[in-house]
Amino acid sequence: MLIRKHFFIPTLMFILALSAIQQSNAGDITSRATLTQATLELQRDLLIVREKHLKKERTGLHIYLNINNLTSSKPSSLSVNLANKQLLKKTFNEKQLKGLVNNGMQKLGSIDLPQGKHKLTIKFKTNQRTTTKTFALEKSAGRDNLKISLSKPLQQHTPEIIFKHETWAAVQ
Repeated sequence: MLIRKHFFIPTLMFILALSAIQQSNAGDITSRATLTQATLELQRDLLIVREKHLKKERTGLHIYLNINNLTSSKPSSLSVNLANKQLLKKTFNEKQLKGLVNNGMQKLGSIDLPQGKHKLTIKFKTNQRTTTKTFALEKSAGRDNLKISLSKPLQQHTPEIIFKHETWAAVQ
């Protein structure tokens, strides 16, 4: 996603410059000052996008998924909600599941979450059913990581999916 943003702004600046050249060739007079002003505005917008991304990286909540012992009921989707507002939704394809099935870990995304206590709801869907779990989370002032582990106890024939959550603070 970050690569696309960094690619998009310079491409947009190039298209704007090309458009200005074409207009001047067609008889329209575009001043150099107008083109410079537009370039400065685009550079400012790029700085704003970068700052928002860096803020989320420094102070956000990064969510990871870990799957262990889920051989029969593989996930089709997982969503994270806060106060009935969906923050994150991930749908899995076969290629992603192969990497996750045997204790693999995948970053699902990052969300902006203010410091304090929150109640997160995790909804996990398989082909057969949907399981929902709500738990309390205390967000620190800096960057936090949330690991959601999905596993089944091996002793049961028809086990429930167990949610385990861990939070750890990143070294800053």
